[in-house]
Amino acid sequence: MIRFFWSICSILFLFLFSYSQSHSKTILFSGDLRGEIKPCGCAEEGDMGGLLRRASFLKQFKGEGELLYFDLGNNFPKPSEQGNLKVGLIQKSLKEMDPLVILMGPNEWSYGKEFIDSELPYLLSNGSVEVSYLKNYSTNFEGKPLQVLGYLSPSLVYQNPNDPPSVFPVDQTLLENWKREMEEEAWKLLLFRGSSQELEVFQRSKLFDLIVAGSDNDDELEQRMELPTSLGTVPMIPTKGQGIVAGKFEGGKNEPLGELEIPENLGVSWLRSNIEDDPTLKVFFEEYDAQVKELFFSNLDRMESQRKDSPFIGEAVCAGCHSEA
Repeated sequence: MIRFFWSICSILFLFLFSYSQSHSKTILFSGDLRGEIKPCGCAEEGDMGGLLRRASFLKQFKGEGELLYFDLGNNFPKPSEQGNLKVGLIQKSLKEMDPLVILMGPNEWSYGKEFIDSELPYLLSNGSVEVSYLKNYSTNFEGKPLQVLGYLSPSLVYQNPNDPPSVFPVDQTLLENWKREMEEEAWKLLLFRGSSQELEVFQRSKLFDLIVAGSDNDDELEQRMELPTSLGTVPMIPTKGQGIVAGKFEGGKNEPLGELEIPENLGVSWLRSNIEDDPTLKVFFEEYDAQVKELFFSNLDRMESQRKDSPFIGEAVCAGCHSEA
């Protein structure tokens, strides 16, 4: 029933997006790939997501006026040899999709700075001065200042207890520091990744007009689209990149937007098989496939070399006395 409800919402949502007679601006939120660069296709209900479909979906709105596109991060896989290759593919693809900012996620943090592409706009507003990512992002939107901050919970990253903290928790000191940096008249957006308790502190502060959360859900077949607190819920993007949360700032027909207000039509569009693969990213995937193939055969060669150098005499000698075994 829940999946049916979200399917109907997706169809209605895409219809609203295609209606272009009224003046409107699009706001999109994606991320949380966790290395799932393509949908697994192992079950119909799980055949969603992937970088190729995400890029095609975004291109629908690039020509429809101003687009505000934000990424909630946590796109990297768990560290491994093949994971290193995926990181390169993911960041190449992100450059093509051109988000305004990318929230630093726990998976990105676990790889370390040497894997982070400095040409991409990674955002971490609660990091120490030694952390070299963007502290905030500011722009003008419809003549009104727009400020974006990003919060990554210290509980989601490793920090050496013997060193000064690199990522700070939300407390009164952090909130006061942020408030001093904010323009009073700006429309304020927080990209959030943390616990419900931390989220509630931000809600109580009333510093932000809109908060959007990265997913804390591991089950792509049972998607949760809201992060709840005792003060209410905030929208949460789908896990493993299976969909995009989007909405519109609406204005009257052929008239400019008035005062910016929180888009009330934020909803999810699932990246299903009816969305074609982006041709530009296909080239990146072909390069990635060739790199994976090379890695596979180099590992085979290394294993064969290790066998030859082994101190054990091997199964052929053993078989002389143990033929039955």
